[in-house]
Amino acid sequence: MNMHSLERKIHITEHAMQRLRERVITHEGFRGWKQFVKKARYYGEVAQDFTYEEIQWFENNIQGLNPSHIRLMNGFAFLFMGDNGHARTLVTVIKVA
Repeated sequence: MNMHSLERKIHITEHAMQRLRERVITHEGFRGWKQFVKKARYYGEVAQDFTYEEIQWFENNIQGLNPSHIRLMNGFAFLFMGDNGHARTLVTVIKVA
């Protein structure tokens, strides 16, 4: 079974789309925002691979969200929720400082 068969449909809330346009600005290199977000969800850096600095940033900036619902990619934290615990709905994106 290849990795693409494990990918599921991604949802982007209106708020998340607004934040993508404000903060990420471009989806250059991807067909669109959905493909960009799907790449972050399925291939972004997961919590167990965070560096010490990324863990510190997470602990200082994000409360009340399961670390398994966060993906890091291209200097941004993508926060996913919903979908019966599978977290396939992007709710916001934050620049990792």
